[in-house]
This record gives sequence, structure tokens and C-alpha cells, in this order.
Amino acid sequence: MRQYLGSACCIQIRRAGHSRAGAIFEMRMQDAWTLGENFVDKPLGIIGHRVELQLAQLDVGVLKQMKAFGSLRLKDVGNEAARKIGHHLGQTTIGAQTPYQAIQAVQKILGAESPRRAATIVRTEVSRAFAVASNERLQQAEPLVPGLGKQWRRSGKIHSRWNHDIIDGQIVEASKPFKVPNPGGGIDKMQCPHDPRAPVEQIIHCGCISIPWMKNWKVMTQGAKPFTERELQLDGRKAALDQAAKRVGNRVE
Repeated sequence: MRQYLGSACCIQIRRAGHSRAGAIFEMRMQDAWTLGENFVDKPLGIIGHRVELQLAQLDVGVLKQMKAFGSLRLKDVGNEAARKIGHHLGQTTIGAQTPYQAIQAVQKILGAESPRRAATIVRTEVSRAFAVASNERLQQAEPLVPGLGKQWRRSGKIHSRWNHDIIDGQIVEASKPFKVPNPGGGIDKMQCPHDPRAPVEQIIHCGCISIPWMKNWKVMTQGAKPFTERELQLDGRKAALDQAAKRVGNRVE
């Protein structure tokens, strides 16, 4: 659902004018925030913990800041595109570039480069709104639900981050951070996927989520989610990781 919101928002923004794009982005951020809150409230309600009746609403000030930041980033994409177009037109005026070359460059900016950057920003910020809301709600609910924790769940993308695949299934207390290997070395402590404090290399294009966890819950996958045959066929790193994990007993045959 969270990924659907991000993709749907990207399509709507591409079709909308600049004035409507900002409003659409803010609406989808609100939807993701609400979905993140419900992602915790609803499962706990099913097992008898009606935390939504006992807890205050999440601080919307955080969401407002996230909306403002995302809107500025989207605006920067438009400003940068205008600057690049102006540069190419200027090059043509002084004879440093042919009109045909300028047209090709402008078409590239308008046809792929700017929309792709905007789509990345939208997916990142909508995913961040969902993740932050669900993590904040988990921490709110922790005193009311003894044993409440959270589990890192990988995205299932074919070419996902190897370091996120490694920690798939990791369980921590609701208020504790996940320990995520950094591709450059060391460990990043992240409260959730898309943690605003995490370095950018842990966030961009990430599709992972953090799910509520209780020891006595019966779930389809207890630990790491098995790789699909398609994943193993198309990504050699996953095949190697799968075999290494099985050798030490972290994955079942």
C-alpha cells in the first residue's frame, strides 16, 4: 500500500501543473502518515489492545516539516531544469551549440531527467512519512503493550541493497534502533527504514518496511523472508548470500 501511494503520487504529479503538484504531494504525504499510524493501531486492536482509544494523535508538526522539506526539493527540481534549459539556449545564442543540439538537450531534461528526479523525491518522502508515523506510533504504544517490538522486512526487489537483505527479519524492541551495515563500512543505527537521521545511501530507492512484532504472534515468515527463485536467478549476490546464510543456519533449505 505504501509503495502504491508513492507510485500513484508520481503519476498524478506528472500529469498535474506546478500549482496542483504541490497540493497532490501534500495529500499523499498525509495519506502515508495516516496509513503508518493505522499500520500499528489495527493489528494491535485485533488482539485486544485498542491503543488508538488510549493514545493521543501523532505530532502533526513533524509531518508539516516533512511536507515542507519535500515540497522544497520538488521546487528545486523545477528550478534546476529551468537553469539547465537557459544554459543550453545561451550556448546556442553565442554559437557554441547548434539549435538541434539545444533541442535534443532540452528534450532530455523535460522528457526524462527532471521527471525521474521528481519521482525519486516523491517515493522517498512518501515512504519516509509512512515509516516515521508507524515508528512513532510503535513507541507510543510500547508502554501499553508489553513485549511489543518491530521487525525489519526487506522489499523483495530483484536488485535490492545487499545490506538490507542481510538484516531481513532482525527484531528489536519498539524503541530500539536496527543495526544496519553500511556499504562503506561500519554500522548505522536506524529506528526504521527511511529514518530521517540515516545516511542517504541507506534511503534512496529503499522499499523495506518495519512491521510490528510480538513473540506470540503466528506469522507466515518468522525470520528472514526466503528469496524467490526469480531473485536468485537474476541477482547473483542474493544467491551467494542465501547459501552463506544457510551454512550458518540463518535460513532454511
